[in-house]
Amino acid sequence: MKSLEIPLDHIKRVTHYKTRVIVELNERATIIIELYGENHNILISTIVKVLEKDEYDKWGEDDSYIENIVSAEIDKLRILRMDGTKQEVVI
Repeated sequence: MKSLEIPLDHIKRVTHYKTRVIVELNERATIIIELYGENHNILISTIVKVLEKDEYDKWGEDDSYIENIVSAEIDKLRILRMDGTKQEVVI
């Protein structure tokens, strides 16, 4: 999976994020992170991880498993600068 990248012109507008998990019972779960701006408008929505087989089975009933994956993906968040370089940011 590719790291989540945010164009530089969006960064000042990101105010919060939400996570959605789409589950296909007994098969897979798709984790999506959505970044929102000041007016609660969605700026970016991206699939950050698809859990299949062993990863899906590890989830079980412990939602902290999903929370840890989302936290790790947010920690990898990058801003794509106009010159093509990347800079770490915290939301």
